[in-house]
Amino acid sequence: MSTPGCQRWVTGSWARRYILWALSLRRAFTWSEPSTSALPIRRRLRLIAPTLLILGYPEQSAIAVGQAVSRAQAMGLAYSTALALSHVAFLGTIGCDPQRAAAHADEAIALSVEHGLASPDHRARFFRGALLAQSGDPQLGIELMRNAMAAAEGSAERNRRTLYLGHLASAHASLGQPEVGLDLLDEAVRTAEVTSEKLFEAELHRLRGEILLTLGRRAEAEAGLRRALTIAQQQQARWWELRAATTLAKHWRDEGKCLEAYSLLQPIYGWFVEGFDTTPLKDAKALLGELKDLSGTQTQARRA
Repeated sequence: MSTPGCQRWVTGSWARRYILWALSLRRAFTWSEPSTSALPIRRRLRLIAPTLLILGYPEQSAIAVGQAVSRAQAMGLAYSTALALSHVAFLGTIGCDPQRAAAHADEAIALSVEHGLASPDHRARFFRGALLAQSGDPQLGIELMRNAMAAAEGSAERNRRTLYLGHLASAHASLGQPEVGLDLLDEAVRTAEVTSEKLFEAELHRLRGEILLTLGRRAEAEAGLRRALTIAQQQQARWWELRAATTLAKHWRDEGKCLEAYSLLQPIYGWFVEGFDTTPLKDAKALLGELKDLSGTQTQARRA
């Protein structure tokens, strides 16, 4: 794929000019535009939705993907509709509305089965599995994800392999198999280095740090979390930056470094202007409140 959106979506090159391009592109979409452009509007909407989320605009992202679904449905395009629905499911796996995501994944699967659409079916089934794992059923989630990955092997879905391995690793860790999770993340990091697939790179290191913390390997974990934060900042990927900073701040809280944790997380959280009903932002806000109270208590104790 040669368009700016496709290229940067895979490589993770989130320059400021691309933020402006994505936002202006979304604002420009109207139902009266012709559908004969080299890159149809419905596809542009579908592509920029994940980009907008990762750049830190969850509400803009939801609007874009919602328009992609509506436009494809209105035009009676089963394949485009199924792909757009699977994108909603994907967004749900990285912090957007999980209930909406699960419903759209099921709809994408049903539509794909009805019309014999392999690629959207694989994507939707994988993200349905990831959502199941995140909602408390990692065993069934892993089964769905592995089946979807096996079915998609050798297809274009391999372009998303690091993303898929990351979700699979997280599910195995939640099932009480942290070593399996670490092996999968190591494979994902190696794959990202070889293929330059950078979309999920920061999150891979964050997940690795999170799993290492459960194993008590705190120094390694902190190094991984710092790496995740650095990658996210280099990419200007505010969504990954928030998630990495939240996990690192929790670690520092547990280490008794509450003031440092607050100083890290507060400016990153303060950058956001929308999406405050999403889980990552709600978690960050709650943690900041806790850290502020703990920091005040620590300061008073030092003065006493």
